[in-house]
Amino acid sequence: FGGQVVMTATTWESGTDRIWAGLKDLEWDVVINVQGDEPVLPPAMIQELAQKFRDSRVRMATWAHPLRATDVSEMNLVKVLTNVRGEAIYFSRFPIPFSRLDFNGVSGAKALRHVGIYGYRRDTLEALCAQAPVWLEQAESLEQLRALYLGIPIQVLEGSYQPVGVDAPEDVEVVEAILSGSREI
Repeated sequence: FGGQVVMTATTWESGTDRIWAGLKDLEWDVVINVQGDEPVLPPAMIQELAQKFRDSRVRMATWAHPLRATDVSEMNLVKVLTNVRGEAIYFSRFPIPFSRLDFNGVSGAKALRHVGIYGYRRDTLEALCAQAPVWLEQAESLEQLRALYLGIPIQVLEGSYQPVGVDAPEDVEVVEAILSGSREI
């Protein structure tokens, strides 16, 4: 298909670390990481994320979409909170903000469902991977918390796309049906 394949060791702590290990000796400015649990992510989302990096202030970016009430307690789904600039302030598998999350009109209580795609500038990815996993990342088992811990802003693009990811074993059949064409996204 014209791409270059790079295999990395299986001992890396995270996908972020594996990306750096595979790309550090190559020439590039921005890399987009579509995580393996997002096999049917629309190409337009990848393109829009890449476009975000035309703004030289963007160091790292990702996608999220509105969280459904049924998703709040689902531990396989990562939730994200953003600030007024659209930057991530926290990611968790738990309901966040836990004590105030209310889908009946509580002002400001708006968590989003994170989508497994990231964009990084080269120097940002290098800085992330120069740091061993931090306690917060280990506590939540979420590698993006390393960036927040280090003070690296993560721009969150918000869309209406409802991801069809592989977050649990039962999701595999749904994704296989989509890939075979017998079901639409």
